[in-house]
Amino acid sequence: MRQHRKKLFALGGVTILVALASTFAFTAGGRAAGANICADASAPCLVETLAPQSLAVGQTGVSLTKFANGSSATATHTAISLTFDNPVQVGTVQLVVNGSLQATNTCTTTATTVTCPDFGSTVGGSFDKLIVQYSAITDGTLTATGQVMFGESNDNTGGPSNDTQQSSDSVAVFGGTGYATACKTSGAAESIGAGDTSLTAALQYVAAATGATAANGFLPCTPVSAGVIPGSHGVNTEVAVVDFPSIAAPNCPAGQPAGQSFCYAVGTLDFLSGLPKGSNAKNLVLYEALASGGFVFDVTKLVVPACSANGLPPSPGAPATSAVNDTCIYARSNLSKGGVELGLHVIASPQDGHYSG
Repeated sequence: MRQHRKKLFALGGVTILVALASTFAFTAGGRAAGANICADASAPCLVETLAPQSLAVGQTGVSLTKFANGSSATATHTAISLTFDNPVQVGTVQLVVNGSLQATNTCTTTATTVTCPDFGSTVGGSFDKLIVQYSAITDGTLTATGQVMFGESNDNTGGPSNDTQQSSDSVAVFGGTGYATACKTSGAAESIGAGDTSLTAALQYVAAATGATAANGFLPCTPVSAGVIPGSHGVNTEVAVVDFPSIAAPNCPAGQPAGQSFCYAVGTLDFLSGLPKGSNAKNLVLYEALASGGFVFDVTKLVVPACSANGLPPSPGAPATSAVNDTCIYARSNLSKGGVELGLHVIASPQDGHYSG
């Protein structure tokens, strides 16, 4: 189970869903099998993570299958595999063994699987990671299941010689021209946005360079998405999404407070039509729904506050009921024909997701 969470926001009196899937975290779990290596259920040794959590058909997403040996024992004959529940286009496959990216590997691929056979031992306190770039062929929900098999010296009398762990994650895949996905390695500021004649969502973010200092480590590119979910309906209008990971950069971009923990991306929500009569930039209230609900508006909500003088949400990162303070409004403006634009500063955090205005 991931700790990625979805947040929803709504306008006061009327609700317009705008979703922000702001980060993914590596906390998915599998069953505990080994008496030594995978004995701690609170810290699963295998985690499957798909990023971004929402994806445009035909665009690049990233699968991360991470096996962490947190014990002092050695896992021998380690093998990792990945299985998609629907065919995809598999791109680059990379393998990290004992914390080091391998120059070559013996992994094989099909339209639904990536298999890395026995690549040796995973020493205690180290980790392996299977990194797969892929693109979805059809819209809908796509689920990936990571699996690791290994041997260990334990007291599993009569049990298998290899222990097996599994972990799954899913993404929502959208077709059409109103949704965009990118996965860049520029190491510089980038922007992405999409939508339709009623609602648009855009994001300005930093695309980290590849390697160990990339987003969450070893990502081959920084995966982001933005746009409007085709055919969606919140309360009074559609659902829009911006989806991005936290960046493991040493410093925040220029103009932001020091300290990478609270660097933010800049979101722009343009409500072009569908607002209630009398709505304007000054009186528009944006709500954040709490973790539950996916893309469905959750009536348990928080008001998105104005940004503090430093551009951050008040008490950034501190819990606000079951959510965390990771979003604030820094700018408001009226658009032509009664539309409203809201500018957001959004901190990527492990517990957040989707917005509605």
